[in-house]
Amino acid sequence: MKYLRSKWLWVIIIVCVANISGFVVLLQKSVEWVDVVVANSALTDRHLISEDDVSIKQIPKSWLSDDMVTHLNQLSDVRVARMTHIPAGSIIYKSHFESSDLSSNSLYQLYEHQVAVPFSTDLNLSLGNTVTVGQYVDLLLVLSLRNQPTMVDWIFKDVRILAIKDRNGLNMDEAKAQKIPALILFAINQDDAQDFYRAQKAGQIRLVAHGLDRIVREEALKNESSECWSQLYE
Repeated sequence: MKYLRSKWLWVIIIVCVANISGFVVLLQKSVEWVDVVVANSALTDRHLISEDDVSIKQIPKSWLSDDMVTHLNQLSDVRVARMTHIPAGSIIYKSHFESSDLSSNSLYQLYEHQVAVPFSTDLNLSLGNTVTVGQYVDLLLVLSLRNQPTMVDWIFKDVRILAIKDRNGLNMDEAKAQKIPALILFAINQDDAQDFYRAQKAGQIRLVAHGLDRIVREEALKNESSECWSQLYE
């Protein structure tokens, strides 16, 4: 009796496995599959993607979106965008790529109309050394006026931090760098550089930091309506 029960149990298991296998085969035949590119390992910002970093995986065509990378030749001379992290095993999207508008010859990846401007800083001005490279900040100008109330207004919005250095010129993420920042480099539109320097000389610039996930449509937007400019150019 125990033998018959065991035998029937195995028969049932075999039938179930066969049915499942048949279902999988039918599913594979009925569903159209397409290739997508996935990351073999975690890829961090500014990483130059090579063929060793990625592989091909198949997904149902119904899952495919226009932003997904489907061929390895789409990764020729492509870097991961700033402040972007691609986890291992994740599908790679075109939005993960660094903008082609950035100059590849520029050390700090400036847009063609931008220049790097220096800003002397310390632990207080750098918000306790909490700002990071690639982060966006607004710039407030504090002007002390004779016989008038102190004027405070924002002069530039969504300014990208290009680099943060110590007093010896080392990047803050270098092992030998001191832990107190001395200089921040900002990306400013070339036409506005003189205004930035004049503001920095005449008053005190303060930083207002945004979150690391902030999406910016226009960098270093100058507040043309600020009354600070009229005071600076009197």
